[in-house]
Amino acid sequence: VASAKSERIGRNYLIQHSAGSGKSNTISWLCHHLASLHNKNDKKIFDSVIVISDRKVLDRQLQRAVHQFQQTSGVVEKIEKGSRQLKEALQAGKKIIVTTLQKFPFIVDEIKDLPSHTFAVVIDEAHSSQSGEASKSLKMVLSVSGLEEAEENDIEEESWEDEIAREMEARGRLKNVGFFAFTATPKSKTFELFGDKQQDGKYRAFHLYTMRQAIEEHFILDVLTNYTTYHTYFNLLKKIQDDPKYDRKKATALLRAFVDLHEHSINKKVSVMVEHFNDHVRQ
Repeated sequence: VASAKSERIGRNYLIQHSAGSGKSNTISWLCHHLASLHNKNDKKIFDSVIVISDRKVLDRQLQRAVHQFQQTSGVVEKIEKGSRQLKEALQAGKKIIVTTLQKFPFIVDEIKDLPSHTFAVVIDEAHSSQSGEASKSLKMVLSVSGLEEAEENDIEEESWEDEIAREMEARGRLKNVGFFAFTATPKSKTFELFGDKQQDGKYRAFHLYTMRQAIEEHFILDVLTNYTTYHTYFNLLKKIQDDPKYDRKKATALLRAFVDLHEHSINKKVSVMVEHFNDHVRQ
């Protein structure tokens, strides 16, 4: 908040906060501070603060936290009726606007059309459950007929960071917008877009709350404390003796993925976990 008050409006901030940092509260406090922030000439710095969450259905916890801090009703506008409502809220200069990542391209275009307005855009990282992705990749690996198909399907899922990076690169920097991006695990592209560039050319976060700190302060548990490793042995039959087409490293990774996600392998791992729980943990 102090930095936003003293520096130019178009500055970007990367806030790298681990799970257990109370991110929803931090975001809420930040939004309410930015919404009422004035410079030394007592001029309002941001006309509107836009909070972007990654979920199609707005993050309930974040919504509750943002609403909880409003002392006057009507300060927080929740966008649930589509682009027209969002456009009206932006033009009317609503103090805090809460919306979803899906509307990000529209928001950036609207902001460009309002150069006399200033905005703080607070982006909350993805929390989306990985279970759907895991089951999707499992089905994919079990259903492919060979390495060619596995390789074709071996595409990394696009994340919220990729989407925002693409939109921001396409539209260029906006002088009337300050971005505040919250994430626990920023990608290198996110560092470049929102991070602070150092003299050695590397980027770092504006503020850091590490997993180590969260563990030391007892907000989250250290999952590695009682971590047990297992050696896995497997043998795959090769149908063709001499097939020079695949580079060994890539083929090994794809074959290992096939073994790890195979139904037989998963059944064995589950039985080890369940038996261990039953024999040692349950009591």
